[in-house]
Amino acid sequence: MVMSNLTQMVLMKIVLAIVVVLLEILTVLLLKLSLKLLKHVMLSWLKSKLAHMVLLFVVK
Repeated sequence: MVMSNLTQMVLMKIVLAIVVVLLEILTVLLLKLSLKLLKHVMLSWLKSKLAHMVLLFVVK
């Protein structure tokens, strides 16, 4: 099956567009995951700081 140059070019652009969309989706998913992890880390850090402050207040 021989395709014309125009058909090959159109198919190539469609494939590239699909790849770009998939990469964008992957980037968004990774960003959401990293934000969830960052939120978890920040919350546990704040909890430990709060516990430390309460402990200092109780000890004094």
